[in-house]
Amino acid sequence: MRRLPPAALLGILAACGTPPTILPERLEQVPDPRAGAPAVLAARQALDRGEARAALDLLAPRLAAAPDDVVALRLRQDALKTRGRIGLLVHEAQERIAAAPQQALGYYLRGRVAVWPQARLRWFEEAVRVEPSSFWGWLGLAYALRRSDPERALQIYRELWRRSRHSWIVGLGLAGVLQEADPRQPEGAQRRSEAVAVYEELRKNPDLPGVGSLGLAETLFDTGRQQGWSAFLDALRARPYDAGVRAMAARQLARGLGDDEVAQLLDLLRADPDRLAWFRQGGGARMLASLFQRSGNAPAALEALAPPGEGPPDEPAARRLWRRLVLGNGRVHEALEDLRATFPHALLEVETNQVRGVWKELFGGSWYTAADPLADPARAEALTRAMMRAGLLVEAELVAGHAVARHPAAATKGIRAARDEARRQLAFEGALQRLLYRGYAHPGQARSLEELLDDLRRISKEFLGRDVVGQPQRFTIPFLGELVDPFADGLARHFAAYNRHLVLGQRAGQPPEALLMVRLSLTELERGGPLPLPTRCHEVVGEDRSIRSLTGVYGGDLAGVALFHHYVIDWDAVLDWSQSLERRRRIVREDGMALLRDPVPEEVEADDPVDAHWRLAMVSPEEDSALPWAVLDMIRWHERAHLVDAFHYLPAEANLWRVIGLLWRNGFSAHRVEGDLEGRAESAALAFSPHTRLVLAHIASFLEGEDDESTHVVGFRRLALEVVAHTAGSGAAAVPVSRWHELPPEVAQAAAREAIRRFW
Repeated sequence: MRRLPPAALLGILAACGTPPTILPERLEQVPDPRAGAPAVLAARQALDRGEARAALDLLAPRLAAAPDDVVALRLRQDALKTRGRIGLLVHEAQERIAAAPQQALGYYLRGRVAVWPQARLRWFEEAVRVEPSSFWGWLGLAYALRRSDPERALQIYRELWRRSRHSWIVGLGLAGVLQEADPRQPEGAQRRSEAVAVYEELRKNPDLPGVGSLGLAETLFDTGRQQGWSAFLDALRARPYDAGVRAMAARQLARGLGDDEVAQLLDLLRADPDRLAWFRQGGGARMLASLFQRSGNAPAALEALAPPGEGPPDEPAARRLWRRLVLGNGRVHEALEDLRATFPHALLEVETNQVRGVWKELFGGSWYTAADPLADPARAEALTRAMMRAGLLVEAELVAGHAVARHPAAATKGIRAARDEARRQLAFEGALQRLLYRGYAHPGQARSLEELLDDLRRISKEFLGRDVVGQPQRFTIPFLGELVDPFADGLARHFAAYNRHLVLGQRAGQPPEALLMVRLSLTELERGGPLPLPTRCHEVVGEDRSIRSLTGVYGGDLAGVALFHHYVIDWDAVLDWSQSLERRRRIVREDGMALLRDPVPEEVEADDPVDAHWRLAMVSPEEDSALPWAVLDMIRWHERAHLVDAFHYLPAEANLWRVIGLLWRNGFSAHRVEGDLEGRAESAALAFSPHTRLVLAHIASFLEGEDDESTHVVGFRRLALEVVAHTAGSGAAAVPVSRWHELPPEVAQAAAREAIRRFW
């Protein structure tokens, strides 16, 4: 390929001054206020519907006729990114820069596919430097400044909005900056009003149906539901396929919708079969089923999850809801067979699994061979109690309800008792969830862990007729927090009787938190091996998190978590992760494996992943069916390393010099300390899991976000650079992250093991 001119590259790398914000008197390439050429408009609508390949087919003739149509080029970039082909886009942008170093377009397109904010800023600054009259260079610069310098971004956006005669491309960015202002401040309220005016104007653009309404609803919802509800319904009417519309609907449902609002949503969707179908696709099925379920229309809820000819959904939570709806319809055999078919039976082959008995009892019961599992009251009661012992309380209540309805009261005394027990336990868990989530929502008013336990004692006496809390054993770590022992008597033992694993504790400065899930596996970890443990520790694999931690409710969610003397792995998250890997593979196969033939761009930073995680997912040798078990193995090594670190550093007073070293190494930054520990844990997965390329893909996937977005980004970037440095030697250049698909697995493993030798 042609390389970037040295002067251009040096200019980009050296860019560190204050970004310009004074636009020249005349701008070139100002887009039409409308959406663009008909082919581009059709392609945009296809991409919005998730039809990236169709969008690319529509754009191809347009770009052949007009290769510098920037609106079309942007859309093509967006479509190819959904196919994992970032490397191709970087290569093409670099080719443009090499061919025309004094034109802004190449730098602008390169900035749009840069992975980090600072990198984007440098490319857009260079676009403005080489061609100050470029509208697109200034637009990119405004976008890059939104996070680091919103005032400068706003200044540029306002000027571009005026000069473009209110182009929608500018309007979306301008309104986005304006609506981020704090409405509680006088200036913030004024800016929110300005955002409303911009979105109102965008609503008038016939080429962008629903786009302005969606932004308007998001802005107005912050000041109250009634203000934004009408705009939201307009957006739903016009864009039922939009992921942003579905996300907004989910947020409103989580905040609590009244019956009339639920009816409005359903009426709007049911009025048009195509609208209903579009909303369902791409992640809306479970939400739609919940809406129908709430309205009392169980058949429609089932159809939303499993339309005729499609079968049950793959997503774990949606599959669980489908099974419960099937049970609610009395199709007990069908639900039981699906439960057995989807259960990870390899966990039951482990003889040390302490809960395998409850699952074997459920899967080996006579209800599987009986023509009618509920025909005999004794069998129905046995099934109900087997479900309760396995932790399937909702399912047990449904089964018992059908059995009670079918048999005389005299024959169902035991079934009624089992149903009532399940109901009381579900009510107790619901009360616990409400107490916790109230604290999550209002952390400043949250009660202490001791006060929460007092509340639970009172509630358990009211709901269960006895105190199941007692005086639970707790671990206390100074300056970090405390944790109720999940394996001791009292509260944890009570939940364990229903095969549910409860983690309850409080981090310093945070409200009490909990995690509650059904146990699929409980095993004691081997103490020896490459990461030895000094004391007895356990692994819990569970599913169906009915109570989530603060992070899981308001932020990202984790597949695993290590806690002092055990770790927990969420099987639902394992399945979601493995299904995402399978989706990437499916997309690449649909494209005829073009990704693997795309050029790997030169002159990128050593830790710029480009599309490494896509390529690594393709070259990894695991079959698609084996991906869940590969992911589980990776998580196990990661969480085990966290346990090793816990014993390495805690208690702090006994390991003072180690703790001081950890703090010193990370500049006494809590964020960087957590990142360091995440990097160490992932080093163990890379060193010891046989699924090396999938671990590398996981690391690379965290390098494409914000610079310091999370502790995982911080730690994984550090680990990635260590692996890159290790690959250099004997006169050979280091292998950057973008070429990790070419890296022999044993080299990556050796780099991780070298790092581990320094850790422990």
